[in-house]
Amino acid sequence: MSLFCSYLGDSVPVADSKSLSITRGPISLWLPVVVWATLIAVATSIPGDKLPPSPISYFDIGVHVVLYGVLSFFLYRALYRGTRLGTVGWAWLLVFVLAQLYGVLDEIHQLWVPNRYCTVSDAVADGAGAALGVLIYFVWFVRSAQSVNLKATDSRP
Repeated sequence: MSLFCSYLGDSVPVADSKSLSITRGPISLWLPVVVWATLIAVATSIPGDKLPPSPISYFDIGVHVVLYGVLSFFLYRALYRGTRLGTVGWAWLLVFVLAQLYGVLDEIHQLWVPNRYCTVSDAVADGAGAALGVLIYFVWFVRSAQSVNLKATDSRP
């Protein structure tokens, strides 16, 4: 029963039999990754002449950084909380490579979208966003959790 319920997500808290802690199911961890990656694919499938003009120069670079920053944030969250890979020191690198690979494939995909272009600068912006998303997740959640654990094990008065 516990194994089945853990796949239902956040709406159904499940007590782990060993630690009695509340766990999150894979759906609640991986659904944001899939939804966000789908949003990127749909957005980049819109023909270029159907998009509004950029309000400022290099606006599209900022959009790439934000889109892939959020993607890598969700991906790192899913790996860190939902797999044993999250405890591996190089998990951040795996997240970066996966997000960057998705960005490169998306740029290649745009070769077949009317009035869209595959550019190196967009792929670099995707990578910058991927690195930023990993860094933000690490600083806000991983590092803060590690400092809380260190404080909890500190036996000094």
